[in-house]
Amino acid sequence: MPAHMTPKLRLRQLSDSKSALNGGEVLRKVSDVYRMVGRLAFETDLRRCGFRTVQNGTMYVVFCNHEHLRLIV
Repeated sequence: MPAHMTPKLRLRQLSDSKSALNGGEVLRKVSDVYRMVGRLAFETDLRRCGFRTVQNGTMYVVFCNHEHLRLIV
């Protein structure tokens, strides 16, 4: 991670992303989250924003809206 990139700035990148601002989805590698931010800080920030997240293998899928989630299959 670049020296200027703090965990707080990294979290802000997610919530300020075009997809997040439009209520879309954002993908993040689990290993990147652990290395750059930490799981607890990541989850805390998502709760603060009201976003829902699922983990599928090595990826987190962040739903940047307040819609209901339903697992289809």
